[in-house]
Amino acid sequence: MKTTTIVAALTALLATADAQYVKPPKTTTTKTTTTTVAPAPTSFPKPYQGNPWVNAEQFINPKFPADVRKAANKLQAAGFPNLAEKAMESAKYSTFIWLDNIASIEEKLIPSLAKAEKDRKKIFGGKKLLVPIIIYNLPERDCSAMASAGELFLNQDGHRKYREEYIDVIKRHIAKYPNLRFALIIEPDSLPNIATNMAVPKCAGAQDAYISGIAYAIRAFQANNIAIYLDIGHGNWLNWGEESRLNGIAPYVNATRLAAPATYRGFASGVSNYRPLWDPTGAGRDETTFATEMGKVAEEAGLPSKWIIDTSRNGVYPPHEGYLEHGGWCNVRGAGMGPRPGLFSNSSLPNIDALVWAKTPGESDGTADRSAERFDENCVGPQAMLNAPEAGAWFQEQFVMLVRNANPPLTDSPEYSWDY
Repeated sequence: MKTTTIVAALTALLATADAQYVKPPKTTTTKTTTTTVAPAPTSFPKPYQGNPWVNAEQFINPKFPADVRKAANKLQAAGFPNLAEKAMESAKYSTFIWLDNIASIEEKLIPSLAKAEKDRKKIFGGKKLLVPIIIYNLPERDCSAMASAGELFLNQDGHRKYREEYIDVIKRHIAKYPNLRFALIIEPDSLPNIATNMAVPKCAGAQDAYISGIAYAIRAFQANNIAIYLDIGHGNWLNWGEESRLNGIAPYVNATRLAAPATYRGFASGVSNYRPLWDPTGAGRDETTFATEMGKVAEEAGLPSKWIIDTSRNGVYPPHEGYLEHGGWCNVRGAGMGPRPGLFSNSSLPNIDALVWAKTPGESDGTADRSAERFDENCVGPQAMLNAPEAGAWFQEQFVMLVRNANPPLTDSPEYSWDY
């Protein structure tokens, strides 16, 4: 599709969306309180300029090595020393810090930032240290599924809590560390759900909150040491042809307009999924094809379009017989750790900044317990592992599988090169 045609199609699509879109009110009133939202600023500091992975060491989320050590000890005790050694090797790679509720600011963010600053000074000799963080707490989160449903709800003051008790607090803590560098992924699955799941009542009801909440986050994190990437699903979600891409990019255009003049670096794809970098079946819904094809649509819509891709669990494709037929996103059988996180260097794919481990290998996608409040049927489907715990909880059996099936294999070899 030619650029002029894409722009025309987007303009028509967004005219309809704009007519339906209700911006958040300036003031909300109850019987007892009146809360006024301050006018949005009209100018912002420039965000980090350039690829944040260039000339930066990567911070090791301290939770991951601690969990890996426990897992390796179990393997050692069970008589699998070689597997335990491979498991320990995975602990040296950077994984994102998931801030998935308000309490995680105190539990995860504050100690991680203090450790990162200490590491920067004592281990890395003052070099730049990149701290990767996922912002994940929109009201009505995970609107089309249940496995990762969140703590905030629109009918319980969720929109205000998201801004004032979550985003603003994170911003204040990050601002204390101007010598650290940050890469933020904003709200996995949110805008893709708005693009494709408006027939789900919860998603339709959350549309305004998602768009305005993400715009607020973009504005909040404007700083010269922060690079922002908006989650954009994955290639098997939004890359089914031109119409799919146009519909897929529309909510990003709306969020970008609402955030302006604040801006962001680009997009994060494949977060917590299993899609490959390249699809050997030739279907074209792999992540590098997605970054290329959706990237062009984003650029033609006037959006920034640098990409990072989650490779934490995409080392085997397809992970098992039947995956191509059934798909699946919850604790997929047969998966393995994928390419190691780091700077991506490929002259034919200049819009990809880095490969990352956004999802922590070994943390569950969702519970297989049918009696659980957050049970989702996808977590007991034909693609899913049995006996999985709640989303985010450590899943030993999954971790062992990911280590065993890692591709490239986990060895003591030098750092893997991403110069494809």
